[in-house]
Amino acid sequence: MTTLVVWTFPDVAAAGRAERLLVPVSARQDMAVHDGAVLTWPASARRPRTRGLHSIALDDAVGGDFWAVLFAVVFLLPILPGPDDAPNDAGVSVLAGVGIPDAFTAELRRVAGPGTSALAVLTGTPLPAAETALAALRPRRTSTVFSAAGLRTLRDVFAG
Repeated sequence: MTTLVVWTFPDVAAAGRAERLLVPVSARQDMAVHDGAVLTWPASARRPRTRGLHSIALDDAVGGDFWAVLFAVVFLLPILPGPDDAPNDAGVSVLAGVGIPDAFTAELRRVAGPGTSALAVLTGTPLPAAETALAALRPRRTSTVFSAAGLRTLRDVFAG
């Protein structure tokens, strides 16, 4: 089983600190990070910035396209006007097709936005060591588990 975990933080710099805290956890092999990304969204910025989690990721399991689509659906679609200038919920169920439940997407939309940051990882190992390492930063954790078939679909769609 592979878990997609997104830890969100109430400030822009915390996800970078979290990444640095996970380096020794990954080096000790207490947590195997297969892929990941860091998202920062300065309060003054129109949209968030993302970058790959190359410091601790073992491989590029799903590729940068996945992280771009995930964060675009979660953070950018809601700021585009929908029909009749109503809130835009288009795209929420798009991720359900690759095994990411609508509830996961909705929760990320609720807890992250301008002035926040997030650390997202795909891991196949238990998370206690990571949770302990990040405890001082008081992250909010949102996660979903992929079946083997779901992970294959995710890789087929995004990693080519």
